[in-house]
Amino acid sequence: MTKRSMFSVAHLRTHTNELIDAVYGSGSPLYITDEGLSKVVVLDIPSFQLLEQAVVLLRDIADSEQDDHPANRTNIKAFLKQLDAESKDA
Repeated sequence: MTKRSMFSVAHLRTHTNELIDAVYGSGSPLYITDEGLSKVVVLDIPSFQLLEQAVVLLRDIADSEQDDHPANRTNIKAFLKQLDAESKDA
């Protein structure tokens, strides 16, 4: 499966099991289209959880940058190191 795999809803209906098998463990999203327009994205659970964790960490960074006190700021290098370590664990 390529990085930008796109399939129609009709294809999903008839090939659900093989598409799920292709997505599971690949870390790559599957884009589902309807009438030529992207409608939904399918990810495997580890990839989705990693994405959720990244969003939480980015929100933490944004929140800490609003506070002027340097002790409350998240170090971007530490964030990237943590994100990299979590992606290797997934």
